[in-house]
Amino acid sequence: VNLQGVAQHALGNPFPGLVMNQAGVSLNLSVPLYEGGNISASVQKAQAQTVASVDHVANVRDEVTLNTQTAFLNLKNSVAQLKAAKETVDSARLSLEGTRKGYEVGTRSIIDLLHTATDYVRAEQDYNVAFYNQVIARVQLKAASGQINMADLQAINALLIKSASS
Repeated sequence: VNLQGVAQHALGNPFPGLVMNQAGVSLNLSVPLYEGGNISASVQKAQAQTVASVDHVANVRDEVTLNTQTAFLNLKNSVAQLKAAKETVDSARLSLEGTRKGYEVGTRSIIDLLHTATDYVRAEQDYNVAFYNQVIARVQLKAASGQINMADLQAINALLIKSASS
């Protein structure tokens, strides 16, 4: 909105003896009919950003759910593997003891003893790998669910140190 005022006084300008007084006021109202779509483009941009944000939140939620479910299944699998590896170690130990007794009485050869000793060492290695995998699976599950803290890591470190020394 523009408001303009004009006043003019002229004395004998074009003709001698002529006095002229003029006054005028003008009011201009300007309403843009089209500004290039800035407002509608801004609204559409905001709506698109809202949809993108909602999709991002859903994507993050799905990713967390998938990671947590995967970590849980890995932990469940590692528990079964650790149990099986422990039973294999116990079986290999009994086999080694039996073969050792057989060697002492002369019914088994040194080659049989070496084979069963090698099987026992492999079983122990497999048990240690299964134990390590279970520890990692527990850490991954806690991390995926957002519940891991420094005390958990210190407890796991102490457990690994104890396991390595025994």
